[in-house]
Amino acid sequence: MKTDDNTLVREYLATVERESTALPAAARQELLADLSEHIEVARTERPGDVRAILHEVGDPR
Repeated sequence: MKTDDNTLVREYLATVERESTALPAAARQELLADLSEHIEVARTERPGDVRAILHEVGDPR
């Protein structure tokens, strides 16, 4: 079963959130907001290329 693009993004951001618990809450939220915005802009520019976009953003850990 193919994982849909929105699920991939949610899982990526959830991993970032889990891995960044050492950051202060405000910094973690800013990081997540920035990553989310970057991913959404890239998805608009390159629809259907979510796996490549997430790979380019980097390991969520």
